[in-house]
Amino acid sequence: MVSSGMRLGAWDYLRWKDIVPIIRDGKVIATKIKIYSEEEDEYFSFITPEAFHSLDTWMKYRKDCGENINENSWVMRNLWDVTMPKGKGIVTVPKKLKSTGIKRLIENALWAQRVRIKLESGKRRHEFQADHGFRK
Repeated sequence: MVSSGMRLGAWDYLRWKDIVPIIRDGKVIATKIKIYSEEEDEYFSFITPEAFHSLDTWMKYRKDCGENINENSWVMRNLWDVTMPKGKGIVTVPKKLKSTGIKRLIENALWAQRVRIKLESGKRRHEFQADHGFRK
């Protein structure tokens, strides 16, 4: 979200085929990302090579764990039991992680790392939004 500037709701549409690296001289220099793919509001953005390599590492990890990764694979999926042997458990049955799940992950991380703390008495809002604050 930080690298592309996309909204939280865009995760509900993001598949692996929507992320296309731009390669020059054998090196990823940027990556084109299709936001809200196949929707009326579809548009393109770009992410850094570092962001692409992180996503690529994530997809390779999932494949190594036994998930069948293809162009229609969701970029974000539910977690699975990593203690199960390869090919067993729910790793082979991926379920899309909805934007509400991603929002919860971000909020939990902000609280766990004490970036977000309890509001002072009389205040109703934090200085920045938990998820859309990355766009600002």
